Amino acid sequence: MPGHLKRSPNGYAIKVEGWKLDRCCVGYSVTLYFANPDPEHDRGSELLIGSHFIVDQGEGHSEQLHAESAPERLGPVLGLLKRTVKSAEVARDGTLRILFSESGKIKVPPDPNFEAWQIDGPDFFAVCVPGGGDLAIWSGDRSSSEVLAVERNLRTGDEDTS
Repeated sequence: MPGHLKRSPNGYAIKVEGWKLDRCCVGYSVTLYFANPDPEHDRGSELLIGSHFIVDQGEGHSEQLHAESAPERLGPVLGLLKRTVKSAEVARDGTLRILFSESGKIKVPPDPNFEAWQIDGPDFFAVCVPGGGDLAIWSGDRSSSEVLAVERNLRTGDEDTS
């Protein structure tokens, strides 16, 4: 498994603690850019959200958002800018959760039909949840598009390594 993912009792932990939400881009999806605190060591990571997601800025009020159907409602995402990642994990059902040190969180549940989210990280590492909740993991170099592993059923922890 790539060094940026670590198995946890609930699924996988994504090792991006201390990274800051640096900027965002809105189109038919939302892309969040996270800056690595050590830019000499690794480039940052990008999180592309292509489905419904939930943002809580820390006031206990959560909002369900979707870039394609209601881009005008994405203001709560801006409230998370410059916050530091406390933890990030992929739950057994394929849900991505990111908690911020200063308060706030992002939750992206899997979509039954479409890729809900994708993270492109350092060292040509990528992980995504395509339609249905499976977890696909890539790691390698620029010339490789080969999938390293596919978790077909995160709920049971069965793994199919390609």
